[in-house]
Amino acid sequence: DPIKLIGLIYARYIRERELYTGIVNHPLFHPTAWEDIENKVMDIHNNTNYYVFLDRMTCAETNYPIYGEGNMKNRDFEFGRTPDKGSPEGFVACSANHLGLEATRLFRAVKEKDSNHLNINATLMLFDCRGTGDCKQDGKNADPPTSIAYVSGNLQNVNEDFDQGLIPPAGKRIILTLEEEESIQSCKAETEREFNVVYIGNRRSGLNSDFHKRHGGARDSYFKHHN
Repeated sequence: DPIKLIGLIYARYIRERELYTGIVNHPLFHPTAWEDIENKVMDIHNNTNYYVFLDRMTCAETNYPIYGEGNMKNRDFEFGRTPDKGSPEGFVACSANHLGLEATRLFRAVKEKDSNHLNINATLMLFDCRGTGDCKQDGKNADPPTSIAYVSGNLQNVNEDFDQGLIPPAGKRIILTLEEEESIQSCKAETEREFNVVYIGNRRSGLNSDFHKRHGGARDSYFKHHN
């Protein structure tokens, strides 16, 4: 399939492959809809919201699944993908204004929906696997209309009038036993649970300065004690 071969020339990270695997396995995903609409094989259905995902790298996650190992150990090499050259080609961040998608049949139809008496919307979906809200302004001015899904975030950058949803959970969350869940919900864990290390702050500029002094600074103490 030449389209698949074209897609494989672009670099991708393992985190992004996992996200796209979930999308293509979703029951509402249509593998050929974009091409069929563009070639007028498929009609644009009225009363429909379309969500478009790019087959380009938008998710530059260099710390997953192996933290601290950088690009090459976290790149995707599945299906013959060979992302082993310098900086990734085709990377799309914050908006896809430079790709000309606004001129495609689906997004043109959205712009002309009032004159054509159509009730349709189309949103380009991008992943941001490293940001914490810094794409907001680009997203507002994006053409076509764009929604950015952040894999990480912080409360300081949440805009309740603009954002949807909550900060996503951990990618590899710890599964607690029923007893552990109960002890946390009842606050028994505060007095009964054994804590070997309590770390407050982040790995670069955490607030627990005494802890950093004892263990070699925020970054060193994070690597030493974080599992």
